[in-house]
Amino acid sequence: MRLGTRLTLYPSLIIILVLSCYGYFHVVSRHEILTKMMKVEVRRIGETPRFFLEKLSLPQNWSYVQELIDSVSAPEQTLGAIVYDLRKDHIFYASSL
Repeated sequence: MRLGTRLTLYPSLIIILVLSCYGYFHVVSRHEILTKMMKVEVRRIGETPRFFLEKLSLPQNWSYVQELIDSVSAPEQTLGAIVYDLRKDHIFYASSL
């Protein structure tokens, strides 16, 4: 192999290897960061109806509670929602469950 070919080929292979490793670790780290951020957002979204429901007087607003649960579980990505009122043995659940 000629000297010029070796001086081009070997540094090119090293650069490709280094950039590939950097790209791989960058993608893995971004995936972890985005997963953590998504979990935080899911918790926030799940907490929002809880705050509304805690402020309600449940025995007087059963239909509102069911409407709130149905609206939370309306998007296709939502798995569903279940609310228990232990004081009155009522269970409110999304109709998609």
